[in-house]
Amino acid sequence: MPPRKSNVSAAAEESSPAPKAASRDDSLGVEDLNLPKSIVQRLAKGVLPPNTSIQKDALLAMSKSATVFVNYLTSCAAEHAQRSGKKTVMPKDVFDAMQELEYAFMLPRLEAEVTKFTSIQADKRNTYRKKVRDEKKATKDPEAPEGTPLNGDDEPAAKRARLDGEEVRSDDEADDVDETGDVEDEEDEDDDMADGDESD
Repeated sequence: MPPRKSNVSAAAEESSPAPKAASRDDSLGVEDLNLPKSIVQRLAKGVLPPNTSIQKDALLAMSKSATVFVNYLTSCAAEHAQRSGKKTVMPKDVFDAMQELEYAFMLPRLEAEVTKFTSIQADKRNTYRKKVRDEKKATKDPEAPEGTPLNGDDEPAAKRARLDGEEVRSDDEADDVDETGDVEDEEDEDDDMADGDESD
């Protein structure tokens, strides 16, 4: 008797080895990691005098050389972080890699740029946190003056003009009186309608 389909597929899966996943090194090459040409061009033009053009081949050479440099520096910094028992590459690891690769002459400028960048990011975070804190404060405490009496709905109490001989009542009492008067009027109207229906 031939095996059932479900058994056949299970047997086939057991007998065939799982295909190996492509290793990360095989899937990515230097071409895949190229820095964007537009950014490299903008950086290069920022250093050159005005009205200076860059040939296409020169731009390609700068892009590829910058990519190779960044990859090499990153690899060295990652190895340094691994030797320190860390998985995350920190700025200190990059500085040590620069020293190790004999680019120590670039360190003062690099450290200054990193300090400037971190201070800008901290200012942005602090400004955002302050903005969020102020918004929360504004939603919790509407901008009402401290001395203003509030009714039950957290709104300023409405003022009414007092007529001669009228007693002073709070708004809640006035609302209660008005509502009962309205309800009595509605009941009278309902009675009138019911009486009118009976006469027909």
